[in-house]
Amino acid sequence: MTLTRMDGVIWITVLVTFCWGLPDEIIQIYKTSMRPDHRLKEKTKVNVTMFVNNLGPVREDDMTYNVDIFLRQEWVDSRTQYSKEELGLGPGDESIVLPFVEPYNTSIWLPDTYFMNSVRSQIHTVMTANGYIEIRPNGHVTLSVRVTITALCHMVLSYFPMDIQMCPLQIESYRYSSAELEFQESRIEGIVKDQVVERRDNIRLPHFTLKEAKTKVMNVTYFGNTYSRFEVMFKLERYIGYYFVDCYFPAILIVVLSWTQFFIGKNATPARATLTVTSVLTIITLIVSVNSRTARLSKIKALDIYFALCLSYVFAGLVEFGLVCYFNKPQLIARKAHHYHHTHNFDIGTMNENGEKRTAPDVPETTLDIDDSDEGCCNGETFWKWRERAILNVSMIDRVARVMFPLSFLLANVAYWTAYYLDSDSTFTIN
Repeated sequence: MTLTRMDGVIWITVLVTFCWGLPDEIIQIYKTSMRPDHRLKEKTKVNVTMFVNNLGPVREDDMTYNVDIFLRQEWVDSRTQYSKEELGLGPGDESIVLPFVEPYNTSIWLPDTYFMNSVRSQIHTVMTANGYIEIRPNGHVTLSVRVTITALCHMVLSYFPMDIQMCPLQIESYRYSSAELEFQESRIEGIVKDQVVERRDNIRLPHFTLKEAKTKVMNVTYFGNTYSRFEVMFKLERYIGYYFVDCYFPAILIVVLSWTQFFIGKNATPARATLTVTSVLTIITLIVSVNSRTARLSKIKALDIYFALCLSYVFAGLVEFGLVCYFNKPQLIARKAHHYHHTHNFDIGTMNENGEKRTAPDVPETTLDIDDSDEGCCNGETFWKWRERAILNVSMIDRVARVMFPLSFLLANVAYWTAYYLDSDSTFTIN
């Protein structure tokens, strides 16, 4: 049975017929439209007890979660007081328990309770209606019903997947103001082991763990009227293990794999080009695949920042490969050799376009005679020794990259995990 919707609000008022067991004179003078103690102008205090039977799933796409609860409301209605002797109850009969039925009217007053942040609500009726009303001789009334609610939870996903979500369940009275009806804090059974709360071991969520649940009573104002609100706040912490294996670990492996090009010879251009380009394409494919399976949000998540970090390192490796190829060109080395010659007035003799000595007999006449001796060269170096130094300087780029890339990536990871993982628990707290 799905609850009726009135102006977008889901009612959970249980309609019962109170016509069993009580004397006819009580039923005749009882007015269901009047709340208890209305003549005394005292507020009716409703004590709320909630037993959480199940929780989940939690959905980030529409920011909702499901919760299955046994909702119990207790109040005192002096008009329902009776004597056990008049009703013929035995010594072991402490109260009258009425079955949960679904008529179109009710013979006793019930609080018009509804869930403020509910999207959908359902009272269970299989195999019979899951609910009852218990009335004690002193007028103490207990209403218990099993309800499944799909409630809104405005999630903050900037720390995703290291986020902690605070999901409320808000209960209010639709008609009565705080001066007429007031909710009182009771206990929430089956959640967290606290002074009056115990944890149920069989409550499991696929992506979250239930850390704690706290209650709070407050007053809220709508259009100048103040109403009492009973709020339950569930603290849900996301499991990071799945996301570390599925997202973080593959990204780290791709980045480390891209560093192997620094250990490949500078002249192995095809191998280095294949490795760098493949690493860039692989990290992009991983990012697209993960984003297609997670909530699409306009805000940047912690996972997006880490993917951007990994992509920047892989792309930086591609840039480093381009620099090595540029400075390793033979024509560039030849131009540097000529510059060295003109700067130090050193005869380099016959030289081809690759910066190598010509030994063929058809050397152009414009070439210079070479002096292979160390005399006449600044610092006692020949041009050919200088050329070897130029090639070694090109290899210096790889040697620097072998140290700087891993070290800077390690420092970036330390800063990332400190900022998000260690700080997430202190950021999301229940007041």
